[in-house]
Amino acid sequence: MHVESNSPGTSGPLERAMVGADIAGARLRQVFDGIFTFVGLLTPDGVLTEANRAVLEAAALEPSDVIGKHFAETYWWSWNPSVQSDLRSAIERSAAGESFRHEMTMRVADDTLATIDFALVPVNESGRVTAIVYSGIDISERKRHQERTSSLAFLARRLSAALTTDEVAHIIVESGTEALGAQYANIGLLGDDKLVHMVHPTLLPDDVAQRTSAFSVETARPQSDAIREGRTVFVHSDEEFESLYPEFVADWAASNLRSFTTVPMRDARGAVFGALGVGWFDEVDFDAGLQARVETVADLCAQTLQRTRLADAQSQLVTALQDELLPVIPAVEGLELAVRYLPASGDIGFSGDWYDVVSLHTRCIAVIVGDIAGHGIEAAAKMAQVRGVINTLARMGTDTGELFTHAHALLAHLEDPFIGTAALAMIDMDHEELHYASAGHPPFVLMAPGRRVELLDGARRPALGVPGAPITAETVRFPVGSALVAYTDGLVERRARDLTAVMVGELSLVGDAGAPEVADRLIERLRSGEPLGDDVAMVVVRRTE
Repeated sequence: MHVESNSPGTSGPLERAMVGADIAGARLRQVFDGIFTFVGLLTPDGVLTEANRAVLEAAALEPSDVIGKHFAETYWWSWNPSVQSDLRSAIERSAAGESFRHEMTMRVADDTLATIDFALVPVNESGRVTAIVYSGIDISERKRHQERTSSLAFLARRLSAALTTDEVAHIIVESGTEALGAQYANIGLLGDDKLVHMVHPTLLPDDVAQRTSAFSVETARPQSDAIREGRTVFVHSDEEFESLYPEFVADWAASNLRSFTTVPMRDARGAVFGALGVGWFDEVDFDAGLQARVETVADLCAQTLQRTRLADAQSQLVTALQDELLPVIPAVEGLELAVRYLPASGDIGFSGDWYDVVSLHTRCIAVIVGDIAGHGIEAAAKMAQVRGVINTLARMGTDTGELFTHAHALLAHLEDPFIGTAALAMIDMDHEELHYASAGHPPFVLMAPGRRVELLDGARRPALGVPGAPITAETVRFPVGSALVAYTDGLVERRARDLTAVMVGELSLVGDAGAPEVADRLIERLRSGEPLGDDVAMVVVRRTE
């Protein structure tokens, strides 16, 4: 039988086992501390017994600062009672054998907060939980990236719905910062006057915003430098700003910024037409990733601004054309007139609906409304021709009943067949009479003194574009206090109700209201807040003397 010697200078099995355990423990500690994720060990009642180097160094702690304390009372979690309560609950569940995984907010060095993918796993031995292993991965940067991506998508959605340059600029100023983790954004647009016109955020003091609302592109400023030189401008600190732009240090100080970048915005041809400015209240490192994000937002803004600037130009053109197509209303003593024109929702701004008021002599006018089938420029062009013909016939004194027959003959030269409706009312104040006729158009509405309302639905012939025999005009009384409403069918075309009858009812309620009030009330009530499916033209005439 062999017996191991335990004499001095020799190693027995026990000693060798202890040495082996120490070596294994050292290796385990080395591995434990070499893990970059946060790892540690708790007793079932939540007392911290082990913490690896990563979790200690993240908060600049020593083992003695936390070992032996309840985990929820340590520096990492003691910043918020609600977080502590959640952690205690999770530890109790793990002590009962349940694994736990959740995102939690943990305090690290310098009181900075980090988002942690946090887990508790119970160690079960012989059916009993003897310890709890905790682990955590800092996912703060991943969360920030997700939030920036979400913010960028939100910004893109808002910009895609913007209709005007002014709207785009304010969206960028309000929402562009979140996609970049910034606190400040502005827009500078180069005008034809060679001035950079600025849109500032509301956090900029009013006096600074007003003073810097526009400045020459030749001025040494970040925005003008970016536009003039076509390059991205970085300002990393107060000292750098003062060295580059010494004349504007006071404005810089008022903004509370510490870092700022300005990126040129280019059109489809590559020409610079503006600049996006982004600022931070702390000094930031303009690494390649941040620069790429800022330039991406600038490109998105530039593309949207190109679209809306084109839309703005189109809107200005439409407004100018509409001003030319819609006539100037004469002032007629004894009559109060109000005219309204509302384009269909989503339409270009003018179409085939029209109105006209023709002064025949001092005490006599012709009120005309019409509607050419269709929308857009072609309908507007035909409308201009039809209105011109009817206006001329009215000025020539053509009989009211025969006027539309003559108009049909004169318009037969139009290359494309068209269908249009029109109605004419000739008001003779000397004789207190109103003569009217209609070519397929909705009837005039007359309100006589005493609020008696009626539809003038006589003297009808087929629509313009459809042959028809001359008709005899109808005549009604039009004394002082009377009111006439002429309109196109876009005002009353709604399903499931007779809105012409509703209009009659509304007119019976307005009493002696003036022509503008009558027009506005009818539009408000008959539209009921709904988008217009068709254009609306309206003339309201009130006899005042």
